[in-house]
Amino acid sequence: MKTTLIIGLAAVDLATPALTAELHIAVNGSDENSGARKSPFRTIQHAAELAQPGDVITVHEGIYRERVNP
Repeated sequence: MKTTLIIGLAAVDLATPALTAELHIAVNGSDENSGARKSPFRTIQHAAELAQPGDVITVHEGIYRERVNP
């Protein structure tokens, strides 16, 4: 019985990966960048288009003049 339970839990673990991303945005960034802290995006809209449920978008200090359609 224990073997069946362990295998069952392992299957559930593999079926639901907990992968999340943190995307960064800065006024000196570029939408051609990867969105990492050291190579941020330029626009909030670009990050919003790429973000998946559970992802975190960090908007760094600056003035952003854009309309964002989530």
